[in-house]
Amino acid sequence: MRNYLTIWLFLVLSNMATAQQQALLDSLERILVSPAPDSIRVSVLNKLAAQYMRFDMAKAGEKLAQSKALTTTYSSLRWADEMSFFRHQVNTQLTWGNYTFRRGNYPESLNYYFETIKTSEKAGDALSKGKAMLGIGSSYYYLNDPDNALNYFRQAEPIFEKLQFTTGLLSVKGNIAAILDSRNQKFEANEVFKQVGEIATSLGLWEIAGGAWQNAMNYYLDTNDLDQAAVYADRALKALEQANDRMSYGLLLTKISNIHYKKKEFAQLRHLSQQVLDIGTQLNNNLLIRSGYINLASGYVGEAAITADPILKDSFYVRAFALLEAGATFTDSIFNAEKAHAVAEMQIKYETEKKEREISQLNETAKNNQIAALQREIELRQQKINAENARQQAVLLEKTNENIQLELAVKEARFQEQNALAEQNKKDIELLQLKSSQQTTAANNERQLRYGLLLGLLALALISFLLYRNILQRVQAQRKMEQHRAEIAAKNAGLEAANNYKSIFLSNMSHEIRTPLNTIIGMSDLLQETDLNPRQREFASVVNHASKNLLSVINEILDFSKIEAGKIELRPEVFDLHVLLDQQTQLLQLQAAQKGIALQLRTSAELPQFVVADPARLRQVLLNLLSNAVKFTEKGAVTLFAEVEDKTDAENAVLKFTVKDSGVGISPDQLTTVFQPFVQAGDDTHLRHSGTGLGLAIAKQLVELQGGRIEVRSNPGEGSEFAFTLPVAISSHPPETKETPTFTRTPSLDILLVEDNQFNQMLAIELLEKLIETPRIQIAGNGQEATELVSRKRFDLIFMDVKMPVMDGFAATKAIRAAGNTTPVIALTANATPEEREKCLSVGMDDYLSKPISLVLLEEKIRHWSQQPS
Repeated sequence: MRNYLTIWLFLVLSNMATAQQQALLDSLERILVSPAPDSIRVSVLNKLAAQYMRFDMAKAGEKLAQSKALTTTYSSLRWADEMSFFRHQVNTQLTWGNYTFRRGNYPESLNYYFETIKTSEKAGDALSKGKAMLGIGSSYYYLNDPDNALNYFRQAEPIFEKLQFTTGLLSVKGNIAAILDSRNQKFEANEVFKQVGEIATSLGLWEIAGGAWQNAMNYYLDTNDLDQAAVYADRALKALEQANDRMSYGLLLTKISNIHYKKKEFAQLRHLSQQVLDIGTQLNNNLLIRSGYINLASGYVGEAAITADPILKDSFYVRAFALLEAGATFTDSIFNAEKAHAVAEMQIKYETEKKEREISQLNETAKNNQIAALQREIELRQQKINAENARQQAVLLEKTNENIQLELAVKEARFQEQNALAEQNKKDIELLQLKSSQQTTAANNERQLRYGLLLGLLALALISFLLYRNILQRVQAQRKMEQHRAEIAAKNAGLEAANNYKSIFLSNMSHEIRTPLNTIIGMSDLLQETDLNPRQREFASVVNHASKNLLSVINEILDFSKIEAGKIELRPEVFDLHVLLDQQTQLLQLQAAQKGIALQLRTSAELPQFVVADPARLRQVLLNLLSNAVKFTEKGAVTLFAEVEDKTDAENAVLKFTVKDSGVGISPDQLTTVFQPFVQAGDDTHLRHSGTGLGLAIAKQLVELQGGRIEVRSNPGEGSEFAFTLPVAISSHPPETKETPTFTRTPSLDILLVEDNQFNQMLAIELLEKLIETPRIQIAGNGQEATELVSRKRFDLIFMDVKMPVMDGFAATKAIRAAGNTTPVIALTANATPEEREKCLSVGMDDYLSKPISLVLLEEKIRHWSQQPS
C-alpha cells in the first residue's frame, strides 16, 4: 500500500490560504512601519514569517527574530495584560517551531513546540496546544521515532475534534494512518485513511481526498476484496476529477483496470484502458499511452483465457499482440514490462491449453471401451499374479522334494554298500570259522557284533539327521509361503483401499462440480432460445461452449484410469483434409512470424480432399509436431509435407505427413528416448522452452492406435524431421451436417421435484415447462419433505436428487417404497458413474439422469414413464 504521509504542518499552523497575493504582504509590511501596539506588531510579524517561509526563509527568520524580541519578557507598559502577552508568546513560539521544522532542525523545533505547550496552558489556548502536539509528532516522525510521533498525534486528535478544527484533524489522521501503514497494521491504517477521505471531501481538498481513497482501494486490492476496492476506486476518481489532475486521474484508471482484470470484467477493462490511452495522448505522456496499450492487450488476453472456442481465442490473441506491438515504441517501465511478460506467458499457456483441449475430446463410447479394457487388464494382471504365485510355490516344493529324494537315494546307496560289505565280512568270518578253532570263531563273533552295533548307531544317526533336515526345510518353506501370501494380501488390500478412496474422491468431485455446471449449461441453453441481440447471443454461446468443454474435462477426470492405461477410443468420420491442414498451419503462423521464421504447407497433387479418419486425433498430432518445430527453431523455416505414401485401391490409402525444421536438432543419444513420457531433449529444455515432456509420447500413441507409425531423424544444429503415416479411407462426399433435435410436449402432469439447490430448481422448472403442457410442479428441499408430500398427495412423476441435507435421495426413495407408493422415481444426480446408477436402481428408483441434464434424455424419460401405470 502506498504511504501518503500528510504533514500539512504549515497550512495548519499559519491558518492562512495556500496562495497569498503580493498585495497582502505589502499591506502587512505597511502596518509594521506605522505606530501600532506590540500585540498587533507580533501578530503581523508572525503572519509575515509564515508567508515568507513559503519562498524566502531568510526573511521569515528576520521577522521571527523581531517577534521573539517583543515576546521574551512581560512589561505592563507594553502589554494590556499578562494573558494577552502569553497568547502572543504562544503564537511566536509556535511559528518558530514551524520555521526550524522547515529548515530540517528537528531537535530545535521540538524545543519550541514543548515551550508552546507550557505557554498555551498558561494562556488557556487549547488550539495552539493541539498544533504544537501535531508539530512534535511530525518532528519525531522525521527523527525516525514513530512511537513518540504516534503518541503526540493521538493526543492532538481529541483536541481538534473537540474544537472542530477539521484542517488540523485532517493532518493528524493522515499522519496516524501513515505510521500504522508503515507498521504493517493495514486494517487499522485503512480505517483511518477512510476518515481522512471523508474529512478532505468535506473541505473540498480533492487531491488529498483522492490520495486517501486510493489508499483504501489499495488495501482492498491487497486483501482481494475486489468489490470494496471498486467502491473506493470510484470515490478516488470523482475526487481527482474535481481536482482536475489529469495525470493522476489516468494513473488511477490504470489501477482500476487491474480490478476489472481480476474480476474478469474485460469489457470495462477495455473501456477504461481506452480512456487511459486518450488521456496519455492529450498529455503526450508515454507512460500512460503504453499503459493504455498494455491494458487493452491484457483485456483481450483475459477474454482469450476464458474462451474455449479456438477461433475466438485466436482472434483475441491477434488483437492483443497487435496492441502490444503498437505500444512497443513508447517508453517502457517495470510495471508495463511485467504486464508484457504476463501476456507472453498467457500466449504460452494458450498454446498449451489448445493441446490439452484437443487431447481431452474423447466420447462416451471411448471411455466405456477404455473402462472395459482396463477391467480386463486388471483381471489379466491378477491371473498372472496368481499363476506366478502358484508357479513359485510349485518350484519351491519341487526343489524341496528333489533334495529329499536325492538325500534318500544317497542314504540308500550307502546302506546297500554297507550291507554288501557286511555280507562279504560275514562270508570271510564263516570261512575263518571253518579253518579256525572255537577261540578264533568266538573272537570273530565278538568283532562282528561290535561292527554291527557301530554301523547301526551310524545308520540311526544318519536317518535322524535326514529326517530333522527334511522337517526343517518343510517348516521354512511353509513359513516363506505364508509370508508371501500375507504380503500379497496386504498389497491387494492397499490397492483395493486406494481404489475405493479414488472412487469416493471422483464421485464427490463429480457431484460438487456437476451441480453448478448443470445450472450453467442448462440456463445458457435456455438463454440462447430467448430473444437476444447478436452480441448477447455471442456471449451466451461462449458461456455454453466453455461450460461444455469443462464438462468434457470432468468426464476425462472421472475416467482417469483410462489415461493411465494410455488407450484412447477413435471416432472416425468424414472430413476435409485440405481444410484441416490449412487450419493447423494457420494456428501457428503468428508465433512463427514473431520469431522471424517461415511456416509452410506443401501438399502433393494426388492428396485426397475428403477422407475418413479421426480428425481430432490428426489435429492433435500435427499441432504437437508443428508447435515443437516452431518452438525449437530460431531461424530458417518449418515445413509440413502431406503426400500419399501408398494407395492400395480407389477407396483406401496410406498418407504420410512430415514436419521438417531448421532448428537446434536432437543428439543421437536422445533420439532413443524422445518418444518416452516426461522426457525432453536436454536437462535445460523445460527451463528454456517450457513443456511437460508428454506431447511426443501422446503423439506416438495416437499414431500407432490408428495403425500408423512415427519416426524421427535429426542431427544437432541441422534441424529435425518427424514423419508419421496414417491409413485412411477415401470419401467422394463431403461431411454431413447435424440436424437440430425437435421436442414434443407431453400433456399436463403432477410433478414432484426434490432438489436442495435453488438454481437447479429454477433450471429444472424451466426444462419441465418446456417439455410438459402446464405442468403442476411442487418442490421439496430434501428427502424428508418429499416423503411427507408423497404421503399426502398423488404425483405422476418424482424427480429425486441424491445428495441432500436432512434426508438424502436414497433414504427418501426407500421410505416411499416402504409405504407402498409405486410412483415412478427418476434420479437426478451429479455423480455420473455406473456404480451410482446401480445404487439408484437398487434402492427402488426407476430410472437415472446425470447432471448436467440433457433435454433430449429428459424428454425420453418423461415420455416413457408418464405412460407407465403408477
